[in-house]
Amino acid sequence: MKLAPECALNWDGAAVASLLFAIPMAIVITSLTVFLYRKSVEKAMRYSAGIVVPASMRASSAAISSTALRISLSRDAVGSVPAQLTQSRAAMRTVSGVYVLAGVAQSAVITALYLWRNDIDFRPMRTFFVWVPYAWPIILALSLTATSTKRQKLTLVAAYFMVLVLMDAAADLFGLRYRPGFGELLLFW
Repeated sequence: MKLAPECALNWDGAAVASLLFAIPMAIVITSLTVFLYRKSVEKAMRYSAGIVVPASMRASSAAISSTALRISLSRDAVGSVPAQLTQSRAAMRTVSGVYVLAGVAQSAVITALYLWRNDIDFRPMRTFFVWVPYAWPIILALSLTATSTKRQKLTLVAAYFMVLVLMDAAADLFGLRYRPGFGELLLFW
């Protein structure tokens, strides 16, 4: 396979160093981090239980219940939601908002760099059409912080891809492309 001249791959020292040193080092550091994190969580869980349980004493697989945990809300006499639950919901909305703002900023920076590095004019519709595919971290953050059921997560992801499809159709319908081609926005994603 012969590549175009501008697509030539140079296997210089940086690429070889990345393959030989950085990737194995990242694997080792990640494994160590996960190990230390698990130990820290285990220690915190034991401390919060009020007793220090030796690591050798663990529950056997026979003691673990196979039934799903069911949580039910008990409302007080007035019928209102408990204050702790209200505070928890408000905190999660704040966390979701912060992550959405971070995702907006991240995708705006990537969009600006993409348009600038490829010498493409900054026009409102073009910028928005490039920004939306780069906004997928917002969907990831919302699925982790603002949804609680699998159905909500799937609905959020489906809505995101539906927006991409509708934007792609609108680009063809209103002639916003140089040449027609449905599905290019999904391919760009």
